[in-house]
Amino acid sequence: MEPVLAGEPVNGFPNWGERVLHEWVNRARVAPQVEMAACDSNCPDAACYSVVAPLIWNGNVARAARFHADEMLRQAYFAHNSACTVVSNINSLYPGSCNGNASCACVGGSRTCNPACTAWNARIALFGTSGSGENIAGGYGSVDSAFYAWLHEPATSSACVFTPENGHRWNILTQGSAVGMGVSETLYVNDFGGSNSPIPKIPSGAHYPQQANPIEFWANWYDTAAPSAASVDIDGVCYAMSLSRGTGTSGAWSVSVTGLQTGCHRYYFTFRDSSGTEVTYPSTGSFGIGTAGCPDWDAVRPASCTGGPAGPKFYTMTPCRLADTRNANGPFGGPALVAMETRSFTVSNGGCGIPADAVGISLNVTVADATAAGSLNFYPGNGAEPATNTISFVPGKNRAVNLTIGLTANLLSVRNHQDVGTVNVILDVNGYYR
Repeated sequence: MEPVLAGEPVNGFPNWGERVLHEWVNRARVAPQVEMAACDSNCPDAACYSVVAPLIWNGNVARAARFHADEMLRQAYFAHNSACTVVSNINSLYPGSCNGNASCACVGGSRTCNPACTAWNARIALFGTSGSGENIAGGYGSVDSAFYAWLHEPATSSACVFTPENGHRWNILTQGSAVGMGVSETLYVNDFGGSNSPIPKIPSGAHYPQQANPIEFWANWYDTAAPSAASVDIDGVCYAMSLSRGTGTSGAWSVSVTGLQTGCHRYYFTFRDSSGTEVTYPSTGSFGIGTAGCPDWDAVRPASCTGGPAGPKFYTMTPCRLADTRNANGPFGGPALVAMETRSFTVSNGGCGIPADAVGISLNVTVADATAAGSLNFYPGNGAEPATNTISFVPGKNRAVNLTIGLTANLLSVRNHQDVGTVNVILDVNGYYR
């Protein structure tokens, strides 16, 4: 049986970029119509896609995928099929003694078809598994842009079939039961395969970007019941995650965290199932936030934020609309935020049952109806504004982000960084700290 992982890399597989692609695939599969709405006119086949189960990680498919990214990079070509006849023992050579160069990867040591070039599915078979589909991308500056080049590729037909126009999207939203990703510089490979293994309760999770401010953390949950708690433990501090896509039994949880733009930080996802049993991703060790000198995975894990010293406790709540500036004028309603305006909300007065002694909240922030480009910056209290942006926006596109943020004197403030114009903001709270 192929290796089935719960986040821990095996011999360097997966790396950070490959984990991001895995998570992006799974969060799209649990709520495809969210992605189709963003795709807009590029996706006339949007109605074809319904909710499907997340894909598990297949270590053999992943090695085949990264090998293909490496052979395309080092042999200077771009295609699904290999540019040579791949040696039959590549599974034992790569990545140890062969990095994808023709001298070690190709029969005869040269980029020639001898007698025929190896087809994409035959190449996957050389790694001891089978493939049902493949996406490739090249030249994109980030894993995010490569993924959305696949998912939002323009098509002209609404037919619910695989076509050359919608094939990448079709693979992501309909294929098989397992997946493997390969990232090598600016080349990206997404191979699909099968598996008889059960889907882990947390099948995937990642942070994005690799290091910036803020950073989004995403993880999928798959079980017969929703988790009783969902958090990411970063350096021993728990940040509550909220359901952002899908359902409680098959959905994607996320949170946006600030202050991690420098240094090396360790984290892992910690959920509790309906019985209260902790489920973590990775199941051992921790992932790294950072670049040079910050290991992508390490056996050392931050102190448990669920069993550590007493501190603020997180209380989940049914999502409640705290503020909506599209409504009639009022403390939690209109008017829309105008350029360079700062507005403060006393959250305990918003009708959501948040106590006056709450020290933080978890919420979803949506921006709508922007008349000009800009960004919003949320921060605790009504003092000095920090030099960070929570969410950016442009006219004609609504955007949303999940946010966990502290409160000062029960106040939450937002600054509208537009040069001109207005924007509406909607705040939906799903929990609080006290």
